[in-house]
Amino acid sequence: MSAEFPPGFLERGPLPHLYWPRTYQAKVFADYELGIRRFITVWPRRGGKDHTWLNFIIARMEERPGTYVHLFPELAMGKRIIWTELAGGGFSFLEHFPAEFCIDDGRRGRNESELTIDWHNGSVYRIMGADMPDRLRGINPVGIVFSEAALMTSKPWSIVEPILAQNGGWAAFNSTPQGRDWFYRLWTATAGDPEWHRSIYTIDDICRDGVTFSRDPATGEYVAAPEDKSPLVTQEYLDKMRKRGADEDWIRQEFYCSFNGARTGAYYGKLIAQAREEGRIGREPHDPLYPVQTVWDLGVADLTAIWFFQNHRRQIRVIDYHEESGRGLQHYIALIKSRPYRYSAHWAPHDIQIREIASGKSRLELAREMGIFFRIVPSMSVMDGINAVRTILPRCYFDEGRCEAGIQALENYHSEYSDQLEMRKPHPVHDRWSHGADAFRYLAIVADLDQEIAERGPVTSVTEFDVFESRREL
Repeated sequence: MSAEFPPGFLERGPLPHLYWPRTYQAKVFADYELGIRRFITVWPRRGGKDHTWLNFIIARMEERPGTYVHLFPELAMGKRIIWTELAGGGFSFLEHFPAEFCIDDGRRGRNESELTIDWHNGSVYRIMGADMPDRLRGINPVGIVFSEAALMTSKPWSIVEPILAQNGGWAAFNSTPQGRDWFYRLWTATAGDPEWHRSIYTIDDICRDGVTFSRDPATGEYVAAPEDKSPLVTQEYLDKMRKRGADEDWIRQEFYCSFNGARTGAYYGKLIAQAREEGRIGREPHDPLYPVQTVWDLGVADLTAIWFFQNHRRQIRVIDYHEESGRGLQHYIALIKSRPYRYSAHWAPHDIQIREIASGKSRLELAREMGIFFRIVPSMSVMDGINAVRTILPRCYFDEGRCEAGIQALENYHSEYSDQLEMRKPHPVHDRWSHGADAFRYLAIVADLDQEIAERGPVTSVTEFDVFESRREL
């Protein structure tokens, strides 16, 4: 083989294990040694983002005892990638944790139910999901990686940032772009900041110039080989994808790290981008002279999503949004009562009428007992509802601060792609974004049902849906 091992490889120590960085990957390790503690890496698909940051975590676990969090958009995604998928070369990501450094408990320190790995010096590696950000409270991490950060909201960072500032910890954000969301704003906000490592590459900028590891199927031993400096992705491969119908925006996003354009297959991405360009996403304060309506997508194990909006003549002013999981109806009713709004209607889908086995009552009846009278969203097919959203979005104004997570749900709500058929399926993906998008679909259906009230102008009367009456009973 003409390729040679990179300098220092043959003299390496036991860590990193089964990993040697490429030139562009090595820069994050070098900057850490120079004192950098904040990192944002915008690397293309196949750039080895999780591979690099997992091994970065492992190096830090040996250096400083503490808790290290590998945060994914959803817990299931983290488990699939780190706990079950192969890192390449016929071995798993977990094998980057050498047995001699893990707690010797017969399981190499692994706790599959908690998705943790205990290190010999007291450090703990923990996989977590950004879809349940409040679980980050009280963990006190000294290092955290936000994997696919563009698919998260800013809330997890707002929780851990003061913790890391206090304990001197580090944070890394890695992702390919997904439009001009909070990850884009973080990228632009850190420009020129000497305390941040910032790197953005396209497939034309970088190559395979590190070391690959594989397991010899005959002996079970690991074998190292220098990479041949080949491109991550060839133009022939991209041309093949284009012929199969791959969206050019997706190619620019995934392989050229472009922040322009919407997520491929997104139903509303371009309309949300248009709203940003037209200044309809920004500061949209609550006008106390107009009543507020809420629209719900109810979940138990899944997210419950609630939009708050006001009809203001022909404008739809979306002033607030809340999403959360694992809470009962009473919690959410108390939450909307705590908001300083005067309500005219609360809307929920038809499944709120289903009776629960435990109580024998429907959530519609339970809500009424707590002073909230839900109205039922008229039935409409999912695709007709999606078209209804597309129709009203040009009339919508959003408060960016209070509706950040909901706006991101709309940006990321997308159709499912079939690898087998090499085409998109005629229905949306059910993921963490679908709950906020479903609730907004209901909003689109009901937005104009009370338009005649809005057209009469500001109101001062108290309706039967005024929660302040119930609030006084709390």
